[in-house]
Amino acid sequence: AGNRRADPPGRGAVQPVPTEMLSEVSKNIQVPLIAGGGIRSGKAAYESFMAGADILVIGNAVEKNTSLIMEISDAAKSASQALKEVE
Repeated sequence: AGNRRADPPGRGAVQPVPTEMLSEVSKNIQVPLIAGGGIRSGKAAYESFMAGADILVIGNAVEKNTSLIMEISDAAKSASQALKEVE
């Protein structure tokens, strides 16, 4: 994982940024964390938000499956509620 090659923009990442990486970055910055690439389900979106992402960039996956917009929106709401309960 230390030598992970970046996926070219606009081609669709093979997999999302690892949640462990999002979590570590989130703990060490004071600005919003934007994550993108490889998010093709509400579950992946939820996991990214729970790991510390503030904003998700979703591109090619929505072009291929427009219902993903609602799935990710629902995941964002669920993650937001879960994070409020932890506070």
